[in-house]
Amino acid sequence: MIDKKLLDQLSTEDKKVFLDTLDTLINQTFIVENEYKNMKAEYEAFQKILTEIIEFLPTAIWVLDENGGIMLENTNAKNLGFDYNQYRHNGEVEIDESTYLIKASKLGQKTIVQATDITEQKRTQRLVSMGQMAAHLAHEIRNPVGSVAILASTLAPIVGEKIKPIVEEIRKSIWRVERIIKATLLFTRGVSIKKIPFSLKNFEDELHYCLSSYSYQKEIEFDISLPDINIDGDFDLLSMVLQNMLFNAIDAIEECKDDTGHITIS
Repeated sequence: MIDKKLLDQLSTEDKKVFLDTLDTLINQTFIVENEYKNMKAEYEAFQKILTEIIEFLPTAIWVLDENGGIMLENTNAKNLGFDYNQYRHNGEVEIDESTYLIKASKLGQKTIVQATDITEQKRTQRLVSMGQMAAHLAHEIRNPVGSVAILASTLAPIVGEKIKPIVEEIRKSIWRVERIIKATLLFTRGVSIKKIPFSLKNFEDELHYCLSSYSYQKEIEFDISLPDINIDGDFDLLSMVLQNMLFNAIDAIEECKDDTGHITIS
């Protein structure tokens, strides 16, 4: 509020200067206020964009103040529900049977903590290591098994009748071991499909040969009758699938209470 007595003491020219200055000050105040509103709107828009970016990220993120309080966090961080203050150092941590990679960085007095779920990555690494070890073991086992197979083939025609069943059982066991080795190497190297034209009828001889090398105790009747239809496919892989089906059926019959069984592949 302007003192009227003080205003009356001013000359006409001073009053004009005073009023002009006051008008300029009022206008500048409005300009500053509008600039403040615009800056506030831009800041809020920037905050919204920043929040959406953080929300879009697949990792859990916390922005902490100097006292460790949460300034900003995304939904992944809220859902994770662990004490972020315990994991403000870089490294891997186990939380609820999952593995997280923690990265923390300072930005002035603020701390940004990021937690990335690497459970699947760790599982993949373990599977790769197991595959490499399995491939190594398969190669190591393959050579002595091959030697035993040659020895069994050599003994078969020269041993007596009492020993022949033992040699035959050895041959069957070796065949199963070789089959396991082949499947293991196929798993570790990856499946590469090689299509060739062939008849489904060709699987009959393959399956009969497999039966002669597979041991079972019960009386099982087999009816293997495939149509003479030509297809394009990977003969070895399809043969392995049919063998697995056949052997699973045999094992199921072996485990049941009945003394006999019947398997049909057609």
